[in-house]
Amino acid sequence: MIEMKTTLIKNKIKIMNRKITYGGNLILFISVFFISSSCVQTKNIKINQKNSNIGLINDKKTAIKIGETILNSVYGEKINKFKPFKAKLINNTVWRIEGTLYYDVGGVPYIEIQSKDCKVIRFGKGK
Repeated sequence: MIEMKTTLIKNKIKIMNRKITYGGNLILFISVFFISSSCVQTKNIKINQKNSNIGLINDKKTAIKIGETILNSVYGEKINKFKPFKAKLINNTVWRIEGTLYYDVGGVPYIEIQSKDCKVIRFGKGK
């Protein structure tokens, strides 16, 4: 009788161990699945950001405001006589902002800024 009870207890322990093992494996599998799927999504986002042309300056209006502000700090209020400023995107990477020439004499202030990080490449006054 004691042997029978001992055997029953051992069997119950084995069954409980299997349930714990299966439950633990299931939890481990679900955890690994969600972690790996979130890693894949993160990699895709990084790849998309790398291949896209999205930068800090995405349109003409923003480029003109930034360029005009920088040129105003360099040349002062004199640049106002060259308004309106025009912006042109060169090779999808650099914005060239320049003033309007009203006379055939002289040049206009200009500035070239990288669209991805607003780095000023060059600026000056054309001839």
